[in-house]
Amino acid sequence: MVKSIRNCVVVIVITFGLSLPAMAQITTLIEAVEASTSVLSLPTTPNGRLLFKPCSERCDVQSISVRLTTNTQFVFQGKKMSFVDFRRDFFNLRRSTEGYALVKYETEKNTVTSVEVSF
Repeated sequence: MVKSIRNCVVVIVITFGLSLPAMAQITTLIEAVEASTSVLSLPTTPNGRLLFKPCSERCDVQSISVRLTTNTQFVFQGKKMSFVDFRRDFFNLRRSTEGYALVKYETEKNTVTSVEVSF
């Protein structure tokens, strides 16, 4: 008897919970955007601003500007590296072939958590 009452209460709570509209607001903490390396502009210093467009070369979308920090991770072809090495490899890539970059950034702080380039 007690077990069936518990089961009934659980069913009522679940049903009631599902029937109410969601009151919590969903907030994006980290945005991940894939962009062509041809629309990615690296700063000269590791604490500068990274500019990119979330589309190919020809698009009317405004560039996104996000700040690099000392915690930003740089990955080139699956290899984690320093900003200086990443920048060198990035510019060598731009002369030879086009690649893709995955830029992850914190939306509230507008800071880059990682930049991954592959081709």
